[in-house]
Amino acid sequence: MPVQGQWMAVVALAGCGAALGAGYDLYNTILRGRREWRWVFPFADLAFWAAALAGVFRLLLVTVDGEMRLSFLAVMGLGFGLYRIWVHAAVVRSAQWVAGAVTYCIRLGRRLWNALIRRPVAAGCRLLLAALEGILRILGFFENMILWPLGPVIGWVQKRAEDRGEAERPGRDDEGRSWWKTARRWLFRRLGRKE
Repeated sequence: MPVQGQWMAVVALAGCGAALGAGYDLYNTILRGRREWRWVFPFADLAFWAAALAGVFRLLLVTVDGEMRLSFLAVMGLGFGLYRIWVHAAVVRSAQWVAGAVTYCIRLGRRLWNALIRRPVAAGCRLLLAALEGILRILGFFENMILWPLGPVIGWVQKRAEDRGEAERPGRDDEGRSWWKTARRWLFRRLGRKE
């Protein structure tokens, strides 16, 4: 390998070491700031080191034709050490700032969603249910007012129909009547009234 190729390999491996340090600091700063993600830490560490190993071997394959020497690992360690000395603090601060900004934007979006969409829609639904309940009570009152005087007449007609055997006429809509009866019972139970 010519001297120029060796220097290129040294620079590439030192850069790889610095990039590994920066990547570890970024993901570590973002992930460790979330206590509820504690269960993800081992999997994230495993994924990071697997990706780092694959990236290093890919870099070695491209720069030095796949040769692996102890000196290459020392050069990567040198790149990592230089990164820790010069830019580690800035990378961690910027990662914390970005994570804080993203968290703030998510919280702001959630608050806007609650204030502009979810709460007004929920209040509108509650208002609609209250209006329907009021209408149902008014209609129930009118039903009682209309049917109360007709109660004896309706009872007399039903008794007479049963006496004649016409209560089970073909073509009678018992299914529809039972559906309305079920719906009425459900509404009364929902409103807390007795039939």
